[in-house]
Amino acid sequence: MPIGNHEHTPAVAIIGAGIGGLAAAKALDDAGVTWELPIPPDYPEFPSREQIGRYLVRYAEHFGLSSRVRRRTEVTSLKREPSGGWTVETSGGERRRHASVVAAPVTSASRSCRASRTSSRAR
Repeated sequence: MPIGNHEHTPAVAIIGAGIGGLAAAKALDDAGVTWELPIPPDYPEFPSREQIGRYLVRYAEHFGLSSRVRRRTEVTSLKREPSGGWTVETSGGERRRHASVVAAPVTSASRSCRASRTSSRAR
């Protein structure tokens, strides 16, 4: 159910617009096979971060997912409601209630490596 001035809130909130989030959105849309868009044949066996980023943009556009992605929006709070469902709050102050949530956060390998190195030095 919408909170605030929203006319329609999707039943499922997907947190994360990387590979996992886009695949979940596509699967929830049509419950079909999620990766029907092949990687471009000119990509190397191990694509770069930029190539994967371009592919994900193309994937979202191809399957009509782009209009539902809120880019550069941080989820600041995710709260399970006693009456059922979840309230999602964002850094922009938006609050919405959803029946379900799929958590598919985007992570950066380089950030993970930095965090790992920092924590190992702290010991």
